[in-house]
Amino acid sequence: MDLTDHQKKFPDEVCKQSNDNLLLTLQSLTIRWVQWSDARIVSMQRRKKREEFQRQKDEEIARLHQEAIAESAMHAMNLEADINSNSASELHSLSKEFKDRPQEKDTKIDNENELVWNPCVLLYMNWNKRCEQLTHWVSLCC
Repeated sequence: MDLTDHQKKFPDEVCKQSNDNLLLTLQSLTIRWVQWSDARIVSMQRRKKREEFQRQKDEEIARLHQEAIAESAMHAMNLEADINSNSASELHSLSKEFKDRPQEKDTKIDNENELVWNPCVLLYMNWNKRCEQLTHWVSLCC
């Protein structure tokens, strides 16, 4: 007996089996959809948490940057106030003291610019001196 004969002979049973299979398939699909939906929700929550963390980090960096700018501006204003508080006469007396002070001569102690001789040049110079000496001796002898 093949499947078509069985379906003709027992239509209710075939219909019940089809419904059972369909129900199992629907249940399986529903379970998979719920699992996928749960995973999607968890993924969205993780993404939102990462975005919130990044936003907080960016806000903290911006706040620290603004604080650093304000601190730098205060420091610059304090320096400017210190400079302006010195009277012109004090600056004049300081410059006069500096001019009246004996100037030290700049002496070059470091050997940075010391000449470095190439050995070939030294050999050539020695050879030249010897040639001159030989010429001198020859002229004396002759």
